Amino acid sequence: MSKMNLHIESVDPKSLWESELKNIVQVEKDMWAYWLGEYVKCNCCWLIHSKNDIFWHLAMDVRMESVTKLEEIIAGDSIRCKKCNADTEFIYDENSNIINLKERLYHSKDSFLSLSKNLENWEILGFMDGYIEEFMVIYERELSQYYSEDINELIKDRILKKTWWELPKDILSFSSMWTLEKHRSFFIVFELIKSFFNAVPDNYNEIMWITELDTWSNLHWFHHSMWIVNLELIKDEIINDYRINRYNECHSDLYIQENVVKKYKESYNLWVKQFVRKYRSVLNEIIVA
Repeated sequence: MSKMNLHIESVDPKSLWESELKNIVQVEKDMWAYWLGEYVKCNCCWLIHSKNDIFWHLAMDVRMESVTKLEEIIAGDSIRCKKCNADTEFIYDENSNIINLKERLYHSKDSFLSLSKNLENWEILGFMDGYIEEFMVIYERELSQYYSEDINELIKDRILKKTWWELPKDILSFSSMWTLEKHRSFFIVFELIKSFFNAVPDNYNEIMWITELDTWSNLHWFHHSMWIVNLELIKDEIINDYRINRYNECHSDLYIQENVVKKYKESYNLWVKQFVRKYRSVLNEIIVA
């Protein structure tokens, strides 16, 4: 997509139409189904299938449509497991995720949202949302899904041992999602992140950020170049005993960073230039999570 056809804006989350909320969640769904590889699960052998696994036989121009549109094409036909031909069930519950989106945007202490849109039809192509809450709330909303038991105190202990930082009362949690196949451009990703942090008020400049990142994504590499701290939970045998993982191998980990808003406001453009120079060879594979 050309820069001229792109519009990026920070919006008041509470001003969103219901259709926009649904569109945001569909972008998230497409991201999970495509790159993260979680679309349907076999009811017999429990194999996880991605969007590509299911729709590989379709023509490329059709296959690059969103999962939502592809589901309209198959018109409710059951998706069979490619390994054992048993029935599958959808992993991603769109209704539940709309509820989750509303929860973090409408009911947090504060929240922020940036959207990227196609100027030709105002389709939402990607988003970055964040909210301010206590660690326990963030753990319950996001991190608890990864563990079989409530181990938030164990994770807080690892944070202290790794960084010597006491967790503040309020923390920023944010995520970004992008429709990969249709619009592959790191320019859009960079501008989206920049727009998001510039919209966060200065009174949050010193806030700590906490998030889950996939360690093999080049968005992870980008944040890593800005001195985030990897808690290395995937190397912790005690914590891994509680880990719920749909893959044979876990690729995500927890990261934190102090004074994150101030750092991104003041040094973002410089870090982008350094990142592009260092990782130019890998930027053809746009992986955002």
